[in-house]
Amino acid sequence: MPTLQKKVVKGNTYWYITTSKRINGKPTPIILKYLGSIENILKQSKLTEDGSLKYKSYSHGAVYALWKIAEKYNILNIMHKYFKSNIKSGIDVSTSLLLGAIHRACDGGGSKRSFSEFVGETTLPEIVNFKADKITSQHFWDQMDKVELEEIESYQKDFTRELQGNKIIGLEKLSFDTTNFFTYIDSGNNRNKLTRRGHNKQKRNDLRQFSLGLLVSKNFLIPLSTYIYEGNITDQSVISPYIKSFKSNIDTLTEADKITVIFDKGGCSKRNLSDIENEGFHYICAFSLKHKKDLIEIPLSDYEIKKVNDKDILLLRKEENIWDKNRTVLLYYSSKLHKGQMRGLNKSINDKKEKLLSLQETLKNPRTGIKTRAQLEKKLSDIIKGEHGTELFKIKIRRKKPLSFDFAFDTSSYDYITGEIFGKKAIITDRSDWNTEDILSSYFSQSDIEKVFRHVKNTDHHTIRPQFHWTDQKIHVHVFICLLGFMLTCLLQKELQEQGFIAEKEKIIDTLMKVRQYNTFRIGNNKKSKMVDTKLEEIDEYETQCYNALLKAVKK
Repeated sequence: MPTLQKKVVKGNTYWYITTSKRINGKPTPIILKYLGSIENILKQSKLTEDGSLKYKSYSHGAVYALWKIAEKYNILNIMHKYFKSNIKSGIDVSTSLLLGAIHRACDGGGSKRSFSEFVGETTLPEIVNFKADKITSQHFWDQMDKVELEEIESYQKDFTRELQGNKIIGLEKLSFDTTNFFTYIDSGNNRNKLTRRGHNKQKRNDLRQFSLGLLVSKNFLIPLSTYIYEGNITDQSVISPYIKSFKSNIDTLTEADKITVIFDKGGCSKRNLSDIENEGFHYICAFSLKHKKDLIEIPLSDYEIKKVNDKDILLLRKEENIWDKNRTVLLYYSSKLHKGQMRGLNKSINDKKEKLLSLQETLKNPRTGIKTRAQLEKKLSDIIKGEHGTELFKIKIRRKKPLSFDFAFDTSSYDYITGEIFGKKAIITDRSDWNTEDILSSYFSQSDIEKVFRHVKNTDHHTIRPQFHWTDQKIHVHVFICLLGFMLTCLLQKELQEQGFIAEKEKIIDTLMKVRQYNTFRIGNNKKSKMVDTKLEEIDEYETQCYNALLKAVKK
């Protein structure tokens, strides 16, 4: 039990909250919190109804929850096996990384520089036993410098084995997808090889970016393997090297032919499917019908209704030769896609009509710059290209001089495109032994990985941005810290769900952040130690349900 102790230094009395722990078999006093002089205590405290002195409260629930989850899943012990010790400010590299992960989960936009200020308002220093003001940004930079990429890979592999051994996850179905993160790294920084300009998903094509590939479990979306690569590499180009890297990491966990990798059409190519098969994995992926146009012409009347995830889906299953190999193809109709395509097509038709009418008026001006038939044909081609324009608009150039043209809209082509082409999607797989419902429901679950990317771009929790690191090695370690924080929250969500408390990840963190703890103690005139009690501030019913579920989960 914590006690209140005083220490006289040069005639001045200072107070501490201490506890006793056995170190090397000997009872040793451990300082949990420095309170300062009696004046300082009174300044930050108030008298309660029972005569106790209530000291300032601190945010407790979230940091306590994430630390206890790390303990329950043996995370720190596994990290100690691979990361160097390098004690600095009383804590080693592994603990520093874990503290950074908890900070990122709770205060997503907080930089390493803001760590000490954040944890100074929480009970984390008391839980872990460190001094908040000693853990500066320089501390993190020095500890991050000690981390090697091979250590991160070894830890991820071992922790995946731990999760699999405890049946937290299964490796039978894994979803893969990629995203990117813009940075403010200077264009003249030639030492950084990861950040390159490319198509940025946050529309910041003017900035250098790095890309991130994630493989996540089907249940609870836990990140199992990461692949950080150059920002100018396309999704299609990254599948092949990633699969080879992943194969080397899972060799001791399970056999490759027991794993089905699920990904979107951005990674679907003849080479990628061949490499996946050569490494022994199975696959389910979206397939662009432009590679097999005869499939899109199959009428919807040939499709049949199947129930998938309690929804009626109009679909057709076929065995087709695609890229010189027989593969199972699932064609299905999406009303959401159809509506989106209709909106896009109708807007495109209106834009094209306006431009054609405008061009007709322009040609009436003898000073127009269009003098030859070839120039007019080029202009017309530019106007109607894309969005089925060549099929929908029929154009006839009437005379050589003065140049003019007529156009007509083909309603029969419009009816065919919108009625038979639009809304169709395709999936291909080598899992011909699976039933149709299993293939489709497995692919639909792949979209859940987009939720992971939304989480790690959430500015309040887990976010990878902003990152203020300029070297490749630091970017790797920074991403590891952020994803470790996200993984802790995934496991916390799982534990609370098993106790009957169901909520989104960010909602859980926000709720637990409101659970605050304070110390009460009595200061008497005698010289004996005073007992210190820790109590929670009053919380509402929802916060109580969440915190009680946490206590059950960690079995306090």
